[in-house]
Amino acid sequence: MLFLLKLDAGRPKDLQDIRDMIRSGLVYKTVMDALFREWKSRWYPAWNEIDRIYESLWEERDR
Repeated sequence: MLFLLKLDAGRPKDLQDIRDMIRSGLVYKTVMDALFREWKSRWYPAWNEIDRIYESLWEERDR
């Protein structure tokens, strides 16, 4: 869990790591929901792109 707390969806390398974890099923959606809510409220309050990024991650997984 500590590793997840160090991730930042705004960094390309971390975003790729998040994609890989979601694709491989290593992380529950509820955990990622909580992390993205935290990132948005703490670091990206005015950056609506974070919502689009998050939705795209799950759309990729469901393809």
